[in-house]
Amino acid sequence: MALTVPWTGWWGAFYYDESIYFESDIDFGTQWRNYANILVGGSPAAGEAVIGGLEALLGYPTGTFFEPGTGVLEMATMDNETMSVFGQASFDLTSRTRLTLGFNYLDDEKDVGISQINDDCLLKARSGRHGWCNGANQCGLPGGLPQCLCGNLRVTLHTPIMPPW
Repeated sequence: MALTVPWTGWWGAFYYDESIYFESDIDFGTQWRNYANILVGGSPAAGEAVIGGLEALLGYPTGTFFEPGTGVLEMATMDNETMSVFGQASFDLTSRTRLTLGFNYLDDEKDVGISQINDDCLLKARSGRHGWCNGANQCGLPGGLPQCLCGNLRVTLHTPIMPPW
């Protein structure tokens, strides 16, 4: 006498591949300085006193911050590749007892990168690790404000996203 175990089941597979590129560009035009002045001081004249005063304090000519033609360029990428194989089977052990087993194998890889280029003097000043480039007091000004405020700055971050386990 042969032993037979009735069973039912199903299986499947899934594959997904996605690449995203995002770019955001803010270029300061001729009216950006007036807009910044209004945001900072409530009016063009009051804001100019604040921003112009900061430029003077740091030794920059008036109009250096938010100069037309400067701005911020951000570029971001994300790559995602996923593969999964899965299934389920049910076995009738008796007329009243059923055993159900399932499995899933998942391989999910994600890679994210971002690059930001600031070519406005004020934006670059706040991009450093300590708030003002490298935090060193390179030009003798209070608060450790360095000479590198208007140097070329590029910040790049490239981080693979790891699963939580």
